[in-house]
Amino acid sequence: NASPCRSSGPVKGCDMDWRDEGVLLSVRRHGETSTIIEVFTVAHGRHAGIVHGGASRRLAPLLQPGAQLDVSWRARLDEHLGTFSVEGLRLRAGSFLTSSHSVYAVSHLGALARLLPERDPHESVFHCLQAILDQLHKETVEVVAVGSDQPAARALGRAVAAGVATETFPLDGY
Repeated sequence: NASPCRSSGPVKGCDMDWRDEGVLLSVRRHGETSTIIEVFTVAHGRHAGIVHGGASRRLAPLLQPGAQLDVSWRARLDEHLGTFSVEGLRLRAGSFLTSSHSVYAVSHLGALARLLPERDPHESVFHCLQAILDQLHKETVEVVAVGSDQPAARALGRAVAAGVATETFPLDGY
């Protein structure tokens, strides 16, 4: 039985070593020093993996939901959980703590992103999520949805799907 991952040329779902930019959706402890994180990446969708030393003083501040990370994922087989190495790109946790609606929104957006299939890229949803997270410290949020994933982007940002759509939402009532 020949594995499709061993054929010549790239095969979707057979990347066992990749690097991408992602938004951290959730973190949970694994053992005494490690964590299991779930990130939503541009090219690889929602992905989980272990971060060795993720509970350490050095990495714990980076691993906060809503953080923008540069992640490298490795696994022996594509179906395995794999391990992440992470670098912080944009750490948003401090700005989220200034308002209760921001903390709630990060939790809610993470829950909505977890409804998407694992390891299925949704580039426009990623950019919509990123735009919302970047604006949560403001009194209103403006979301632009572009591309073929507009129904999923609407679920995240409630943007109107008509080519390029913009809608503003007041956050003072939350």
